[in-house]
Amino acid sequence: MIEGCHERIEAGRQTILIDANRGTVQILNGSTRTYSENAFDHLPANAHPNANLRFVPTGKTRTIAGFNCKVFVASSNTAESNQTITGCFSTSVPGWQEYRQFNRLLMLRAGRNAGNSGLPPGLPLFIVTTIEPHYRVSSGIPQSRRLEIERKLNNGPVQAIAEQVTAIKKVALKPSMFAVPSGYTQLQIAGPIEQ
Repeated sequence: MIEGCHERIEAGRQTILIDANRGTVQILNGSTRTYSENAFDHLPANAHPNANLRFVPTGKTRTIAGFNCKVFVASSNTAESNQTITGCFSTSVPGWQEYRQFNRLLMLRAGRNAGNSGLPPGLPLFIVTTIEPHYRVSSGIPQSRRLEIERKLNNGPVQAIAEQVTAIKKVALKPSMFAVPSGYTQLQIAGPIEQ
C-alpha cells in the first residue's frame, strides 16, 4: 500500500512501514507486538539491490490482472552472483505515478540519483528474479579440494523468486495504516547494520 511518502508491506505476521520523508524503515512483528526502526543511511549499500540495474524492453507485452504491461529485463553480474530480473510494467493501472514518485523519493533519501534509476515507467505487475550464486571456499583449504567443493556448490540449482499482482484497487487509506500501533514495544538495535 502506498499513500504519498508512505508504504506499507504486509507479509504474514510481519509488517514493514517505510516513510520516505523521514527516511525510516520500521519492521513490525505482530506475534511479539514489537518493532525495530532503521534510518536509510544506516542500511547497507545492497539494501536497494535494484537501484543500479538498467531495464531494457523486450518488445513483449502481457495482460495481468486485466491490465496491459510491457516486459523489460535487467541483469547484473558480480563476484557473488549473476542476477536477472524480468518484469512487466504497466502505465494503465491506477496509482502507477504514485508508485514511481514514491520510489524516486526513496532513492533520493538513500543518496541515489532518482533520475538514473533505470526503472521503466509503470507499476510492476509481474517480477521474476533469478539468482545464480557464486560460492568461494576458504583459501585455507588445499586448492584441488577447494576447486572440487566450489564446482559442486556452483552446479546447484538457480534460485528464483516470482511475484505477480492479482488485484489492484485505489482507495483512501487512513494515516494509522502507516503508523506503529499502540501497545508495540520498540526493540533497540546496537548501532548501524553492518554489511
